[in-house]
Amino acid sequence: MLRRKLLTYLLIVGCFWCVGGCHDDDDDFRNDFAPDSLSGKTYRFVITEVTGLPTVLTAGTFRIAFQTGVTYLATPETENLSSFEGAYIYTKRERNAGELTFTVTMPPEEVVYICTLWFTNNISGDCIGMLKNDNSMVGLFSGTFQQI
Repeated sequence: MLRRKLLTYLLIVGCFWCVGGCHDDDDDFRNDFAPDSLSGKTYRFVITEVTGLPTVLTAGTFRIAFQTGVTYLATPETENLSSFEGAYIYTKRERNAGELTFTVTMPPEEVVYICTLWFTNNISGDCIGMLKNDNSMVGLFSGTFQQI
């Protein structure tokens, strides 16, 4: 009788292990696309949608060099746009997502944007962000990015 209970228990546990190990989410655990840091990397951001933001960030293409430390330099690749620079903080939030907070320093004011980067592979993905205005978020921008 004890032998029968033990075999039944082992069969049930074995089935749970088999079913638990045979799911389609294995790729989610292997794909860790978001980097731990942006420092020393350069990305091309193509901003396609802009609503309710100051003119410093408009639709267009920017090359953003995240320099060592916490500074960046954004150079436009689209005509009639201005370069800008400032400080940034990047935090990896999930395996495939990070949060980028960057300050645009254009005297006489500083503007702070918060952007979520969704990595679809190791070097590119989609972004969506807003302007931080005091304690509220206003405006919206979205687009794509790719490491260059």
